[in-house]
Amino acid sequence: MRSGNSFTWQSILAGLECFKLGYIWRVGECTQINIWNDNWIPSSHNMKVLTPRGNILVSTVDKLINPINGRWDEELIRSLFWSVDVHRILQIPIAPVREDLIAWQFNRNGLFSVKSAYHCQWSHSFGNNVQHVVASGSGATPVWWQLWNLALPSKIKIFAWRVLHGCISCFVILANKHIMNSGTCPMCQSDAEDIRHALFACSRAREVWSALGIWQQIQALMAEDRSGSVVLQEAIRREG
Repeated sequence: MRSGNSFTWQSILAGLECFKLGYIWRVGECTQINIWNDNWIPSSHNMKVLTPRGNILVSTVDKLINPINGRWDEELIRSLFWSVDVHRILQIPIAPVREDLIAWQFNRNGLFSVKSAYHCQWSHSFGNNVQHVVASGSGATPVWWQLWNLALPSKIKIFAWRVLHGCISCFVILANKHIMNSGTCPMCQSDAEDIRHALFACSRAREVWSALGIWQQIQALMAEDRSGSVVLQEAIRREG
């Protein structure tokens, strides 16, 4: 993007780049969807298949559908793709009565919104610099969808999203960046303040969980040696 371009034009180009990060094809007649280059796998981190193409001649998604019954050709799919892609492809619903269409991946209704675009752009810009939470198992429901569907104020969801990415400015993180002289928790003065301590282990945090009547559940989640982000992830999964 050249510096001489107008602000409006720069904004349009930035919006297009953001859209490229979040668009996905919804499977219909499948004549337009390229198996290897297009975004069409909802549960994949980059919305693409992981299997390398190699010498495979099949190029469009319609070739993966049985023309007789309109369902996925499971035998062919298993012969072409790695098991993780097989599982993901077979979970995709087919709508043969409509043409392929482009949807926005980060909204359940498939419609673009500024809020979801902001989260998409933030994650793309800073995601490589923060701690990522990886969903276990190829068929696991991403914790993000469960988080956004919780009946909580938006600011709480955004805070939880930051916790899951490990980008909360605890004293330990600030001390490591030489912003603070000490990483000790300012509330209890008894331990280093990382995410686990600040949200769950600190005496003040325990008082809050106890007042809410769920301290025993939190203790159970903390029984294993988990980071604060993982403790919150498991709490969201169990709530969902």
